[in-house]
Amino acid sequence: MALNFQSILSAYGINNQLEVSPFGTGLIHHTYIVGKQPQFILQQFNQHVFKNPSEVYQNVYEANQYLIQNKAPIKLIIQKLTHNKQPFFISENSYWRLFDFEKNSFSNTKVVYASQAYQAANQFGKLTYHLSGIEINKIKHTIPNFHNLEFRYNQFLQALKQSKPNNECKTVIEFYKSQSALLNAYYKITSDNYLPIRIMHNDTKISNVLFHEKTNDAITVVDLDTLMPGYFFNDLGDMIRTYVSTTTEESDNSAPVSMNPEYFKALWHGYKDGLQNSLTQNEQNAAQYAGPILIYMIGLRFITDYLNNNRYFKINYPLHNLSRAINQMQLLQCYYEHKPQLNDILNA
Repeated sequence: MALNFQSILSAYGINNQLEVSPFGTGLIHHTYIVGKQPQFILQQFNQHVFKNPSEVYQNVYEANQYLIQNKAPIKLIIQKLTHNKQPFFISENSYWRLFDFEKNSFSNTKVVYASQAYQAANQFGKLTYHLSGIEINKIKHTIPNFHNLEFRYNQFLQALKQSKPNNECKTVIEFYKSQSALLNAYYKITSDNYLPIRIMHNDTKISNVLFHEKTNDAITVVDLDTLMPGYFFNDLGDMIRTYVSTTTEESDNSAPVSMNPEYFKALWHGYKDGLQNSLTQNEQNAAQYAGPILIYMIGLRFITDYLNNNRYFKINYPLHNLSRAINQMQLLQCYYEHKPQLNDILNA
């Protein structure tokens, strides 16, 4: 069925015939660019992943109001309201939302130089730092247990019980079952108030940072759907996972996975500077687990989704989620090989 984009745009008071075309590489929502000279970002919101769209909107609204009231040096791009003052336009059970396109901006799918890793990590650190005084209970969990490793591991075990793994994934499955040391580390650092709860972005890949096309300076972070309470390693680990690898999670596994220690060092310093060196000693001690835990957790989610017949992540071919799980397995193995050097950077 062809989408009637004009009726959607009309709900926002946009009546001229603007060209609408697919945009971006996100795995959850369907995203479109509006206008040949981009004017808006239009998204078909995935309410199957985010069960309560109003909470997603309210979280960002509360965070933005707090930042404005406290004159924080952060600019958030907030979704526009319809002419009926609603955050979403609902049509045939689909939720749609609209954002202004940030002029003179660009985003990357991969880090291309160290200072870019520094600036991106700095933006995520600044976001958490400047939200440190907000009332935690004002920010809801838009996806419960999103970065709960115990929950993700149990999902994986349940998927194994309900599926019949083929020979192509048995080695991958055995690897993900073998990482008890990471599970034990996760239990330790998340128990007994060892780490403070902070407001985290929770999806810190480089494509969620906008840069200025002339200066290459970072402007702001986007995709705030998973802005939720959590632990510092959620964001740090996801940056390590996605910035430091020489291949992306979408790699077809034909090229070997390796890591760039220079990018690792840059993002670590950028993140700490953004947080204004407010990490606790326990957080500093736990930083060594951030990368491995998030690599492992996302890999678990990919192999689980594959075993569940690809219900969550968008795929382009039948083995896509298996390929993603293999990529994260190889990245975790690579991390272990570089661990002494990376820990030296964290402890310097």
